[in-house]
This record gives sequence, structure tokens and C-alpha cells, in this order.
Amino acid sequence: MKKFILGMMLTATLGANAATIAVIDSGTDVEHVDFAGKIWTNAKEIANNGRDEDGNGYQDDVYGWNFAESNNLVIDRSYLGTFSEDPYKFFELQGKAFMGTITQEEKDWVNAKRQDPDFAKEMRKFGNFVHGTHVAGITAEGNDQAKLLSIKLIPTEVKLPGSKIAEYMNITGGNRLKALHLALDTLANAQMTMLDEVFYYAGQQKADIANGSFGTGFDQIKMITDVIYRVIFFKKPTAEQSNDTARYMMNKLVELG
Repeated sequence: MKKFILGMMLTATLGANAATIAVIDSGTDVEHVDFAGKIWTNAKEIANNGRDEDGNGYQDDVYGWNFAESNNLVIDRSYLGTFSEDPYKFFELQGKAFMGTITQEEKDWVNAKRQDPDFAKEMRKFGNFVHGTHVAGITAEGNDQAKLLSIKLIPTEVKLPGSKIAEYMNITGGNRLKALHLALDTLANAQMTMLDEVFYYAGQQKADIANGSFGTGFDQIKMITDVIYRVIFFKKPTAEQSNDTARYMMNKLVELG
């Protein structure tokens, strides 16, 4: 995988106007008006007939593939209209802050929203929904040759393992710490396997450039591992337990990478 990534990065530096650009992110709105004539399509596939005409293992991958949910839905447009006005306002004010035109009243609103857990939850979902389209727009702007191949890696809503916990408990003889590590190992392995598949798919479709504007920081990992910890131990982790669990997960990802 590392050699493939290096090759894709090298291609990106040498061919900025390449025809096929794999946008590896949270999905691309292929119906967006700004992408007219710029969406990659798989000429070997017949849309939505439930078959895999090109025999690549990805059924009906007309615009790309959704690796997050294992289907051909590169964006779920049912989310449109489900968000409040707050995320839109937040980003608008963030832009004003960059330009130095934000008012004190607007700053106060932004700071209050940052402390609101319900808003934080909505922003995570909103961010995942729009980010891939946002990146695709930047990628294709001013490039009439662009053909955007959508590869969805980031789910709109993160669904953590739940039904598997009982299985992990049985495997580890009821040892909760071992069950926690087994759950994290499973999640890390699934994520890295998905990355291998993603990069192979991008190469299979002869992408000239691959853009991956994604990553996982320590705080983002903690949000996931804290939830898994609570499911297994039936209690919130202490600050030390939270850090230890997130560190275990991060080390596992690095080890597998």
C-alpha cells in the first residue's frame, strides 16, 4: 500500500491537469450544479440494475464506491434539509473571522455554540456530509478536464461496534480490558483493510491523481474509543483511562499502517 500511495502522490505532483481525480473523502454530490460535465462515470456499468458488468466486485459503481457503507451510494442526499441553520451560520462567521469582519456579538454566538454538545454532534454529522463535496469543488475549480471519481471513506454518521461486544466478552472470558483491546484491534484492522481496498480501487479505475483530505487526530480517536469504553465497562473512562485507550488505538493504527 505504501508504494501505491507514494506513486499516487508522485503522479499528483507531475500532472495537475490530469483527467481522472479520485476524491477520497466523505462522498461527493454528483448532482451538484458546479460539477456538470466533471463527474467520472464508469462506462462499463449500467446504473442500478443490480449487476456488476465490469466484474470488479463493486456492483453498480457508476460514479465510484462507498467503502464506508459498502454500497454504490457515494452520497446520501436524504440528509439534505435535515440540518438546522446553525452549521451554515457557523461557517459563515468563521469566514468573517478570517477576514477580520466578525462582530463581538457574532464571536459570542460562535463561542456559545462551541460549548453546546448538541451543536457539536450536529456539526460532526454536517461536516462529514458536506466535506467531500467541498473538497471536490476545490479540486475541480478552473479545471475543465477534471473527472471526479468519488470514493467515500468517511461515513456521514459513525456507527461503532455494539452487537460484537458480547462476542468479545465471551472470547476473553469476561475480561473487560481484553475485550476492549479486542474491539479496538478489530476496528483498527477494519479501517486499514478499507484503506488498502480504497487505494487499490483508485488504481483500478486508473485515477491520475488521488486526493485524500482526511486524517485522525488524538482527540478524534478519543471520541470513538471513549464510546467503546463506556459500552464495555458501563461507565465513563477517567481522563487517564481515556488517554490510555486512545493511545492504544493510535498505536495499533500506526503498527498496521
